[in-house]
Amino acid sequence: MKRAYRAKTKKMRTAVKTTALMSLGIPFGSMPAIAQDYEGELAPIVITGSNIPTVELEVPSPVVTIDREEIDRSGAETVGELLRRLPQNNSGSFDEKFQSSFAPGTSGVSLRGLGMGYTLILVDGRRIADASMAQNTTTQFGNLNGIPMAVINRVEVLLDGASAIYGSDAVAGVINMITKDNFDGVQIDAGYSNSTHTDVATQSYSITGGTSSEQGSAWVNIDYFKRNSAQMDDRPFSASANQGPNGGYDFRSSAGNPGSIKILPGSENGFESGFYKVPTNSSGATTAEEIIANPGINRYDYNPWTTLSPEIERYGAAGNIKYYLTDYATAFVNTYYRKSNIFQKMAPTPAFGDINTGTYGILPAENSHNPFGEDITFRHRLIEVGPRLSDISFDNFRVTPGVSFDIGENWKAETAFMFNSDASLSVGSNYVSADAFKTALSSSDPSTAYNIFGAGLGVNSPEILDALRVNTVRNSMSERQMWDVKAWGTIAELPGGSL
Repeated sequence: MKRAYRAKTKKMRTAVKTTALMSLGIPFGSMPAIAQDYEGELAPIVITGSNIPTVELEVPSPVVTIDREEIDRSGAETVGELLRRLPQNNSGSFDEKFQSSFAPGTSGVSLRGLGMGYTLILVDGRRIADASMAQNTTTQFGNLNGIPMAVINRVEVLLDGASAIYGSDAVAGVINMITKDNFDGVQIDAGYSNSTHTDVATQSYSITGGTSSEQGSAWVNIDYFKRNSAQMDDRPFSASANQGPNGGYDFRSSAGNPGSIKILPGSENGFESGFYKVPTNSSGATTAEEIIANPGINRYDYNPWTTLSPEIERYGAAGNIKYYLTDYATAFVNTYYRKSNIFQKMAPTPAFGDINTGTYGILPAENSHNPFGEDITFRHRLIEVGPRLSDISFDNFRVTPGVSFDIGENWKAETAFMFNSDASLSVGSNYVSADAFKTALSSSDPSTAYNIFGAGLGVNSPEILDALRVNTVRNSMSERQMWDVKAWGTIAELPGGSL
């Protein structure tokens, strides 16, 4: 247990060590390494990982502190980018560039690689709402994209687990975003960056205005952020999923166009079971013999269709009001609202028929384009339907009203109510209905039957393709409400210090 401080501010003369945590050559976070003398008033503050305010020299566990100057010097443009540079942020984290996410458009952090669900995110010492969409459909985590970068005064990263204080979601550690407190004046910030290819322009704008007096203080911030998108094939290193020529692995998909068919075991017509390639130049009227002559699987390079970095737009407002009710009581309200819009593109829908034989995976003998005269299965890419498009929006709102008290000389107390909501809407287009696809595969009418034996566009009619297309809508909401009462002070004086 850490030693509590005396409630009165102490005058101290001590040797303090300062070290810089280096990331990409940039001084990034500082901890208590050059010895220097310090004499003066040390104001008590709350250090992440404890509920007892203390002077910063008395931290019981290692805490990396990133102040505002270091945040600005880092060049990070979002909270996710800032925390991603921490050496302690290992595997298991992702951001909006991760295409296969079950929580698209979000950003998280995973200390020690234990997973985002075990790294607790706080704002001013209180939890944030979980992301409204769970990663891997079950993992809850804090979405960093809902936190405005412009209002953060410092970031504290507790490198030890703190489950005894915060719960099981803090096993890997805790990250606490401390927002601005008193601010007097007007500050305008503007930023612009771009890639060396000059195609991923990023612009950010922020204005903060505040005032303080004997009655209290207040500030408000408005910010805007926009980043253009880039596609995989805009960069030579990601233009192809086949990294074999670069000494890597061939990541191309086995669901291609033209696709591949699989003869099922026990073929009625004596065909040998296995995969066979549909000819590259097939118009959709290929014969069974032409296909059987090409054993193997056609591969598909999906990278040219895929977003490397999505288009992002975020804007919002934040504010803080503090009013001195009496000499011993102070009322406060902290709030922010954040709107995020993300647009991304994925390759056309793949159909792994041999894996989904219980749904749409069988091409019946009665399909009007089936030249085998028996049931078969397949792997195929429906490129004629078009790339899958996703428009994702988030609305994040947080408000924390409360009152703090000075009780006598040695005691303080605080009570506050926190409400935080994270709402998301994901709208997808050019997706394929599994039921409609199964119906089209089973049709014996050439005008309604889907043809998997062609290559490229124009094999299937627009009417057939329109019958397959479906728009998807996913509406999610996460809310967290919390009311707390806490008090701290000196209970007794012991030989080793204050209790």
